[in-house]
Amino acid sequence: MERPDEMRGVFGIAYYVMSRAHFIFTALSWFIFAVDLLYFLMNYGSLPEEAGVHFSGRFEFDVYDSKAYGFYPFIITLIALVIIKAAAFAAERVKLGAKVTKQGDILMRYIFIVTLDLEGIMIALMFAYYWSLSVIRQDASIMAGTRPLLFVAIVVPPVSVAALIAVRIIYRIRKNAE
Repeated sequence: MERPDEMRGVFGIAYYVMSRAHFIFTALSWFIFAVDLLYFLMNYGSLPEEAGVHFSGRFEFDVYDSKAYGFYPFIITLIALVIIKAAAFAAERVKLGAKVTKQGDILMRYIFIVTLDLEGIMIALMFAYYWSLSVIRQDASIMAGTRPLLFVAIVVPPVSVAALIAVRIIYRIRKNAE
């Protein structure tokens, strides 16, 4: 996304924070994926041939299958991260159609993109970290750690929508009163 000419005040701070957050959050989600995949590969040989690979809502294994199914969380994470990256790429280029100033347009795009990035981190943690760690250690109770992530994953989109509405109101193009 192009850097805006006007970088003063609240807009400049918001632009700076969100552009850095986008980079950091994207890198973090891919880092979580890569490190946990490497950890899974290092432990793959020690898994039983019939491993617990899925759990019930009570955090007990309810499906035992070939340990190859332990790659499932990584496949889901990879697909989700690629979709998120494609959506962020499109969000940087697609015309929004909102009647806002250039600054408002940039902020709205970054709010959307950073929301996607946060969801990417939640997905990477939930699937690549917690789920795979549960399979590696054969301890389904590890998945209980996903409860706070679910809360964050549910709260982030409405907060982002509220931020988008606020930016739309603040940065709308006003017609000259004649």
